[in-house]
Amino acid sequence: MISRNTMPVLLIPFWIVLAGATFEFYRTAKYETKVRFHPYIQVLIVVVFMAFCEVMTRGSLPVPFLAFGALIAFLNIRLTRFCPKCNATLRPMGFFRPSYCAKCGASLDVN
Repeated sequence: MISRNTMPVLLIPFWIVLAGATFEFYRTAKYETKVRFHPYIQVLIVVVFMAFCEVMTRGSLPVPFLAFGALIAFLNIRLTRFCPKCNATLRPMGFFRPSYCAKCGASLDVN
């Protein structure tokens, strides 16, 4: 079993590797791959962050903090769009999904 003292030592490098891998994924993955794996990546990021916070608070993480983490994951999954034409990853400005690609101008509302 991993002790509470070694958990931050393990989580910090894992968090750094996860950030680098996520950056590279969104930079190079194909449109279909991004659409398929984006929800899983967002959930993984929130779970790792919550685990890190749980360790840092020594098991006394407030319950509303978990709800905010779930809300952030939901909003990231729901609002992030991908351009099928140029493969750009489009993050929202505010709480509205982009409807046009900021990179190439293509419509994102294709059915």
